Amino acid sequence: MLQQLLSALEGHGAQNASLAEELQTYIAGLVDDDAGESGGQEAFGRAADLQNLLTEIRIAANGGDRDAREELEEGLAVVEAAAEAGDLPGHAIMVLFQIFGEAEVDPGDALRKAMLINVDADRQSDVPVELRLSDAAADLAELDEDVAQTSFAAMIRYMPKPARYDLVHALGGRVEDTSRTILLGCLLDSDPDLVRIAAEGLIASARNAPVPSRLVERLVLIRGLVPAPIHPAVDTTIAALRPKASAPVAREQLQLVKCVASICDGAGAQSLLALMRRGKTHVMVSFMVKTHSGLADAMVLNDFSKREFDAIAKGMGIVIVPVSLALMQRRLAIALAVNHEKGAAATFGFVQALEALGIAALRPDSIETEALLDELLTESTSLVPLTLAEAAARLDDMELTETWFEAGPDCDERLDRLRGTKQRHKAALAYIEERRAFWAAQCASAALVLRDSGKPFGPLWQDFAVIGRHFAGREPVANNPLAHAMAQRTVEAHESQRY
Repeated sequence: MLQQLLSALEGHGAQNASLAEELQTYIAGLVDDDAGESGGQEAFGRAADLQNLLTEIRIAANGGDRDAREELEEGLAVVEAAAEAGDLPGHAIMVLFQIFGEAEVDPGDALRKAMLINVDADRQSDVPVELRLSDAAADLAELDEDVAQTSFAAMIRYMPKPARYDLVHALGGRVEDTSRTILLGCLLDSDPDLVRIAAEGLIASARNAPVPSRLVERLVLIRGLVPAPIHPAVDTTIAALRPKASAPVAREQLQLVKCVASICDGAGAQSLLALMRRGKTHVMVSFMVKTHSGLADAMVLNDFSKREFDAIAKGMGIVIVPVSLALMQRRLAIALAVNHEKGAAATFGFVQALEALGIAALRPDSIETEALLDELLTESTSLVPLTLAEAAARLDDMELTETWFEAGPDCDERLDRLRGTKQRHKAALAYIEERRAFWAAQCASAALVLRDSGKPFGPLWQDFAVIGRHFAGREPVANNPLAHAMAQRTVEAHESQRY
């Protein structure tokens, strides 16, 4: 979804240079800029393009593209070499962390080590680090608070812990809306120590000046998005800030126009989109959830027309169906439960997106896959008896599962050891057997969406539910026709990549 969205919104075409070459040129520009040479300014101007290139390569690599994986490894080797050489100035290190954080690609330990060395050197200077960090925090007040939070979270995502703690601690007690919003977003971090520092910073801020009521409302929303071990820190912060909050201010309410959802692709990614009306313009609220990891990403895009929304949905190249807001909220709640099971919170983008939809709180729905499938099949009054073969054949005819196959380094390694399509098919089927819980969840998600949607696929939700029940059971997947079709696509994809 993100790859299609980038193409639709920014029109990026093919890159002439490899990622490694782009990084070499960019890093050289950063070093030149530190030395006062003109080439550095041009390098900063290429930051967005480099970030988008990284994102596209990451998505392709995660989807099983071997060339993309190799290109990513070569690019990371360039960063590692530059960091180990010790030539990177402090601002260059920060910019690289920002770019890689935005692209959600870990730049590696060498860059983290270079940052720690740089921080230690700074501590020896005449100007205290805390003072310089405080000055930098003051500059944040000039930025849009939500944009600043998203950018800050990306920048510190892969930084070493001491540097992360220093940066967050520098914002503590500050009363600017931007500083408070950044601290608020830090409560969603997976590091309990960083959460504690952010909570203490917000409480100190409330002692220095009243807080807007919206900050407390967002804290309540965040409480539902974080795992249970983080609740005490959030509860303490709410208790400290609520008495200091100003009177609630009425905010503009957006009007829901429509919601749509995709069928999960083979990697488990599912898009949930809502179009909201704000006066004469529209706002697009976009979520991505993943079968195996839960809430993945969310964003709010302003100044959209209905035609642009429809064009983006169609341009994704995936099956999109209309759904209700209630379905969207439940799908998000099920994904949130997966996050909590893994001890992970959602990103700050979910706070913004849920606000835009008018959802004041989201609670996890921890229903098991088999229970969800039973719920779907037992609550329906219009079931048509179906065999496993009939269900698989109907889905295959509709091409709703054409992206359902296995890919990735582990699968490639298994198939690489074998010769002949039959042997590889058997190995792919065995790999699907090991991941049958994942595919059961895929079927349950598709059934949930299609049953709510109704049109244009009518009763096909039942086909997914029947096949999902088989994946969730104990009968060998070798008896499942859809599993065989998936194994065939797995072998075809593997051989196309290999040859």
